[in-house]
Amino acid sequence: MSSQINPPEYTWTAETAEEALSVLDSATKLVRAHLATLAPDAGLTMFKVERSARLDLAIRLDLGPLIDQINEARAVPDSPAELG
Repeated sequence: MSSQINPPEYTWTAETAEEALSVLDSATKLVRAHLATLAPDAGLTMFKVERSARLDLAIRLDLGPLIDQINEARAVPDSPAELG
């Protein structure tokens, strides 16, 4: 008896650097878990499977808000320490 797996599709969104890194980590783990079903014995076989397994991945990364924060931080002149 064979069972067929229906291919899932995943969409994630992130609004902070922490969330983005978490999403990337989750995607990596998900791909590795699926690859493990093709090469459960790991080793050299896994290397070959990683190089040949097909999938579709699209990433859109907008660093604009982060660059804006960097530019704002650089634009603020160093203020002298307040004397108490």
